[in-house]
Amino acid sequence: MTTENPLVPANETPVTNVAGWDPEDALASLNEQLQGSVANLMQQNVREVESAVRKSDAIYTSATRLASPDELLLLGIFNRLTRVYLPLTRVLVYQVEGRFPKARQEIAKGLAAIDDALHVINDYAQSPEAIEEIIDAFKPTVSVISILFRGLDAFIQADIVGYQGNIAGYVKLLQDAVARYREVDQLPPSANPNFIALANMCTSQADRLETRAEVFSSLPKQERPAPTGDKIFIVHGHDEAKWRELRDLLKDRLNLKTVILKEEPGAGETLIRKFEEHAANCCYAFVLLTPDDFVEKDGTSYFQARPNVLFELGWFYGAFGRNRVCIIKNVKTAIPSDLGGILSIDFNDQVAEGFTKIQDELQRAGIV
Repeated sequence: MTTENPLVPANETPVTNVAGWDPEDALASLNEQLQGSVANLMQQNVREVESAVRKSDAIYTSATRLASPDELLLLGIFNRLTRVYLPLTRVLVYQVEGRFPKARQEIAKGLAAIDDALHVINDYAQSPEAIEEIIDAFKPTVSVISILFRGLDAFIQADIVGYQGNIAGYVKLLQDAVARYREVDQLPPSANPNFIALANMCTSQADRLETRAEVFSSLPKQERPAPTGDKIFIVHGHDEAKWRELRDLLKDRLNLKTVILKEEPGAGETLIRKFEEHAANCCYAFVLLTPDDFVEKDGTSYFQARPNVLFELGWFYGAFGRNRVCIIKNVKTAIPSDLGGILSIDFNDQVAEGFTKIQDELQRAGIV
């Protein structure tokens, strides 16, 4: 990208000058930072874009003390647009790194920065000193950046679903991303080189994702892969004596390693992240249902397991398949009807009452 200013006519007469203050020099310096941020966006060089933003902010801050209101609006356009490219660059880097939540945070910042830039452009358009060439160049550029952010957001959501193994959902979200990027075709044409570069980026992304969606749509459906861990996850409720009994049975009689989430370290981690990390090291899950909650509904009353137990049961059912999940249930505990397809071993007072069936189930799964 050239650092020359192709947007400000050379014969423009500077407006009122404060002694020692040259608005054209300030404009040229701001444009240099803007063009540098665009060039480094293409290289995904976050540090250089950050540097361009800092320099642009310093130039603009100095101008606020010296420039006339009309001059300041013009300078503000270049400053605001330079700031837009920083979250855009970060999004591209974070997506490649798989840091999807941070990428989506930057998308939100970027869209807010676009709104700010558009507000300044509209204010400048009302100025009697407004240069139509500037407005005509920058409005389409702001629009194409907005499309790029929204396309990236859909693309990142597709990546999240894809990494979870949901191919159908992945394809659908890829198609949504393609549609977002294709919106660039509806924008009015512009000769601004930044607009052209960003519009080409949108079109290239749409083409690639369209091809990717077609490839994944044609893949044969695959069976769920067997879990690769070597531990047994024990999901439990409030009855500590029962989960300790199950743990000891598995450890002492079958020599199996177990995971009890509350006994695992997880400083600074969210509960769901801790759960997913430890579940990934397991090959089978026993879900211990005990009568923890009393429920009255539609004139009947019953005891059921804690909601978190049912949530984790559903997670393992989806991740491991029903052949790798077994319910161990106190006979006093009601079970939701839609869980009837999962093997259930009942007991009255002691978990050990069902030990033979527990062992049989683990043998059938090839674990013992």
